[in-house]
Amino acid sequence: MNTRRILLPLALLLMVFGSLQAQFGVSGHYLSGQAENWEYDPPLSSLDRVEFPGNGWQVGVDYWFRLKNTRIEFLPTLAFTQQEQTIGSEPITLDAQMQGIHFFFNTNIYLLDLAGDCDCPTFSKEGPTLEKGFFLQLSPGYSLFNFDMTDNGTGTSYEADDSAFSIGFGLGFDLGLSDFFTLSPMLGARYYPEVSWETLGGEQGLVFPGEVSAESDLLQYQLGLRMGFRLDN
Repeated sequence: MNTRRILLPLALLLMVFGSLQAQFGVSGHYLSGQAENWEYDPPLSSLDRVEFPGNGWQVGVDYWFRLKNTRIEFLPTLAFTQQEQTIGSEPITLDAQMQGIHFFFNTNIYLLDLAGDCDCPTFSKEGPTLEKGFFLQLSPGYSLFNFDMTDNGTGTSYEADDSAFSIGFGLGFDLGLSDFFTLSPMLGARYYPEVSWETLGGEQGLVFPGEVSAESDLLQYQLGLRMGFRLDN
């Protein structure tokens, strides 16, 4: 990945860790992706439909703060993702990988408790669990992508980079296990209006069917778990 492209994420990471004075969290997600212009049916019926970028995972770190009188909470997050897909059959396969560094401004809205006064998300001793814990998440984001595709038949590797804005939506639920530790299972999706994987547009010696193009929208489905920690209690 281009060095200049990681300066912004690294600066954000330093800001996050430099301000970890109260509540912060780490998270992990399972990812699956759907990109209309990156899908095709191989000419051999014995092969499965190809759907780039494939399945993968996401890890992230966040810092938590909230509005004073309203249960709207903010969790700016720095995350890393990887999704992979292999097509063809041994010994001739094509291994594709999409990695990303992301900044997400996650915003949790507690629709059933907007006027609540609990010092959340660690609320193990305060009020009904459903009312205090259920939230809707909105998450604008900016991402830096690195794409790698390796032809194992020739040993040739093709790389490309791109950046893209996105918007995420999700539902989650806080489980306050103690005044120091909270678990939050989440289910959601993230939409990128346009991502460009230049290799899919055609490289010398690497040709895809006509319905595949470099640019596509991208929809990611996410299933994850956040672990929240409070150090100032």
